[in-house]
Formats: sequence, C-alpha cells, structure tokens
Amino acid sequence: EAAPRIVADEDCADAACLDGWARRFLRLAFRGATTEDVTSSYLGLLAALDAGDTLEARVKTFIAASLSSPYFLYRREIGEVDPARPHIRRLRGYEIAARLSYLVWQSGPDPALLDAADRGELQSPAGRRAQLERMLADPRTRGGVHALVRDWLGVFDNALATKSAGVLDGTPEDLPASAETSFDRTVDHHLLARGDGL
Repeated sequence: EAAPRIVADEDCADAACLDGWARRFLRLAFRGATTEDVTSSYLGLLAALDAGDTLEARVKTFIAASLSSPYFLYRREIGEVDPARPHIRRLRGYEIAARLSYLVWQSGPDPALLDAADRGELQSPAGRRAQLERMLADPRTRGGVHALVRDWLGVFDNALATKSAGVLDGTPEDLPASAETSFDRTVDHHLLARGDGL
C-alpha cells in the first residue's frame, strides 16, 4: 500500500508536514495547478478525523479522493480567448503539457513539463520543440510510441491472444507473445532506432 510508504518516506507525523508532498501530488495528478480553494479542499482531508483514525488512513483517503476527482479523471481543454483572434480559443500551458505527454508517453506530464508550462514556454513553437525533444529522449517514449502505433493499426482489437483456440491450432504456444515482441521490435527499428528521429 502506498500510504504507509509515503508517511515513512516523508518522515511525517502530522498533516502540516505532508503539505509539500500533497501539493506536488495534486499538481501531477491534476496535470497542473488548481485554485487554492480546490487544493485546500483536498489538503483538508489530511487533517480531517472523519477521513481516517491515523495519518496513514487519511493519506489513503486523500489519494482515493484525488484519483476519483474530475480534475484527475478528465483532461480539461477549455483554453482561453486568443487576444489577436477573439473568435478562436488557444490552449493554455497546462493543456499543451497534457496533450504532449499523452501523445508521447501515454501518461501525464512530469514536473519538468509542468514547470515549462508555468514559465509560458509551451506557448511558443520553440518551447514546445525543446520539451518534445527532451521527452523523446526519455525511456517512457518507447511505450508511448508502441501504444500509438498499436492503436493506429487496430492491433489491440486484433491481438492474437484474443483469438479463439481454433484459429491458433498447430501454432507454437508462444506465438502471441512472439508476435507482440516482433511488432514492438519493428516499431523500435523504424521509429526509434534509425537515428533520424520520428
């Protein structure tokens, strides 16, 4: 369970001590900053006695509430009005960060990407390119590229492992796993290992 580890790692005995960790957790879970009112409503769980009898129990409640929050479950892409073109909405920094991270990593933004959003760097093509190049060098890119190509080609819908036994009669037992490995290696070769980038 995560809660006992978090309390031990942070070496905390009360909710106030966990404030920094909890704010970092919410920023990553919610893919950016929220208003202080929203943040405070979740932080309050760490001190609320009805959220658990122990600090570990309250941390568990805090995590469960955060991960069932609409701020975690839904990616908000509302944007803001573009002053130069009022009929168009442009994405804010955190929204761009989420789009980049889910495209490349199939996961939420890391602290460096959120920091770039805070500094306004993702509003420019050069800033987005710099972050994208950093992200593509990250090992998480491999899993993201595999998922992107599998989704694009419909591999999830047609995986050998989901076929009826009759379809695979006479083939080696490890054929589904071997086919997946072969597919991943082909994607790696053509998109990740050639040296000319994506």
